[in-house]
Amino acid sequence: MRPRSIGLLMTSAVLLSACASQQEIAARNAEADRVAQSQREARCNSFGYRRGSAEYSSCLERMYVADQQQKAAQEAAEAARAERVGTALQEAGAALSNIGR
Repeated sequence: MRPRSIGLLMTSAVLLSACASQQEIAARNAEADRVAQSQREARCNSFGYRRGSAEYSSCLERMYVADQQQKAAQEAAEAARAERVGTALQEAGAALSNIGR
């Protein structure tokens, strides 16, 4: 088997092992949202806001916005990391192709 074929096979195996069904992803996302909302409520309660008050709602909104901003920053960092990995894999593939020549 040629080095390029081995690399393609290894990459395919890694990608397939990371697959999850849409239902699994949706369930994980729903659970993460539930936990995040619970944490936001606990933080607002710890600040002394009373559930149902305008201040409590405002606190929840601020916490939600802060969480979304943090999530966006994490996703951007992950996208940049994935791009670096993709570039490294391309460079490794090119280097492996040159070995056989």
